[in-house]
Amino acid sequence: MGTGRTHGKDIMLLCKGWYNENEHHTLLDALRQYYKNEYTEQYGDISINWVNSILLKPAIEELISENNIRLFISYILEVRDIPSLEKTYEEILYNRLTSFLSALKVMDTKNDIAYIELEAYDTTVRSSIV
Repeated sequence: MGTGRTHGKDIMLLCKGWYNENEHHTLLDALRQYYKNEYTEQYGDISINWVNSILLKPAIEELISENNIRLFISYILEVRDIPSLEKTYEEILYNRLTSFLSALKVMDTKNDIAYIELEAYDTTVRSSIV
C-alpha cells in the first residue's frame, strides 16, 4: 500500500474517528458527508446498504493484503455477541466492515514503515477529512 492519500485511506481514517464529531454525530453521517464532498452535492438519504457497497467495500478491496486477510475474515465471520433482532443484516455488516477498517494499522512501528503518510492529511486537526 502506497503512502499517498486515497479513497480507501480516507474511509479508514474516518472509521478510526477522524471526523468532526460536533458536525457529524455518527460515523455514518461522516461517511455520507465524505461522499457528498468527494463525489456529488446531491446524495439524499444514503442507506447503510449503499454505504456498505459504494464506500466500505471498495475501501476494503483497496486496503486488504495477505497480511490482514485473516483479520478481515475474523471481523466478518466472528460472532461478537448475539445480534439484536432489531438490527438488519446491512447494519450488522456495516458494523463489522467499519470495525475492520478501524482496526487496520496506519504504521508498522516495529519496522518504522508508514502505510499511510499522515502528512497528506492535516494532522493538526483530527477532523481533517470531513
